[in-house]
Amino acid sequence: LATLKKAADVGVYAELERRTSKFAEEAERLLQARGHDMVVARQGSIFWLHKRTDQPIRNLGQIPKGHAEHFKGLFHACLKEGLYLAPSG
Repeated sequence: LATLKKAADVGVYAELERRTSKFAEEAERLLQARGHDMVVARQGSIFWLHKRTDQPIRNLGQIPKGHAEHFKGLFHACLKEGLYLAPSG
């Protein structure tokens, strides 16, 4: 608990939030620029990618049909460049 308190006291969580926000915004911008209609959704420092939807995705049942096939291509393209994304869908 002392480590968690120290991390909060020195602003680790605020900095992590700032960096993740910046990363997610830039990643989404780059995806859009390359023709991927994807969203980088996030909560705190956790982020995930999904096809753009009318409403935020809050559970597995809301993942759009065809998402897995689209994500598969993106996953393998990123992997080829040395970027590992967690499997999705």
